[in-house]
Amino acid sequence: MIVDSLKNADLYKTIHPLLPKAIDFLRRPDLATLPAGRYPIDGDRLFAFVCDNQTKPANQGKWEAHHKYWDVQYVVRGRERMGYARMNGASIREPYNPETDLVFFNTRGDFFDVEEGMFAVFTLQDIHMPGLAVEKPEPVRKVIVKVAP
Repeated sequence: MIVDSLKNADLYKTIHPLLPKAIDFLRRPDLATLPAGRYPIDGDRLFAFVCDNQTKPANQGKWEAHHKYWDVQYVVRGRERMGYARMNGASIREPYNPETDLVFFNTRGDFFDVEEGMFAVFTLQDIHMPGLAVEKPEPVRKVIVKVAP
């Protein structure tokens, strides 16, 4: 897992061959006004979802992970609390669904806040809980880039 400001994203471009294209997409000047939806970047290997969501209380969050794609979650507007947990000691809550690329876990983890202009990278071995309210539910615009390993 990585959490940092988009200003520092060039430091991470060498950890995955598709990450430079993902970072370039996140640097688009129109992300604040781009319509919500899916955006192709490099076929099924790399694509983005622009989302307008409402953050939720922590007791409504779910620990999740993916088998097909890394997540690069970037907060364009607002702020969001996210959780991170390791696979060690986690038990499956809901089995893997290949159509949604999601598996849900029962586990405990650590939480951190992602402000405007920050991103988090979750690889296949990173259990995470996105979309949580920092103090109270609030609107957030974020982009989730899906990166094939």
